[in-house]
Amino acid sequence: MTGPNHVQIYDFASRRVTIIPIAELAQGYIEATVEGVEGSVWIDPATVPRKTPMFRHESLDAALEDKIREIIKKLGPVFPKSFENWVLDLRRDTHPEREISIWLQITDVYQSVTGTHNLSTSQRKELFDLILRCSTCDRKGIEEVIQIETLPRELAKKAIDMYYEARP
Repeated sequence: MTGPNHVQIYDFASRRVTIIPIAELAQGYIEATVEGVEGSVWIDPATVPRKTPMFRHESLDAALEDKIREIIKKLGPVFPKSFENWVLDLRRDTHPEREISIWLQITDVYQSVTGTHNLSTSQRKELFDLILRCSTCDRKGIEEVIQIETLPRELAKKAIDMYYEARP
């Protein structure tokens, strides 16, 4: 069990859990549930073992594909992912509609903040990373977990508030 200022990190290669101070949590890690591990842990998504792709959906409907295009148009500069990769990933997803709704919420908060503030490229990327992190964990401790370098703190707090207020 971890204390309030510590998190559990899971390493897929060694299959071990390590407890570290929350301040040392690397950017890009996400909170997850891992089969065979008690409680939630933080993982590096790049290290998750990939199995042979399994498609749960033959195709996506036109409405979902339109939403994907909207997300790409608005987030492309900070999250360059092709339409084809979006479709492939969502065809593997158990609930693609729910996944798209999360991405639309990320997009809405991002657009709302960038539409009212003149941000540099690095600030826009940091804002996106912050909102993405919000989508992967509970609000509790998010301000401690995220590492803000160029984005003004008050703007980061505004984005966090906007994301969690809109979260279902």
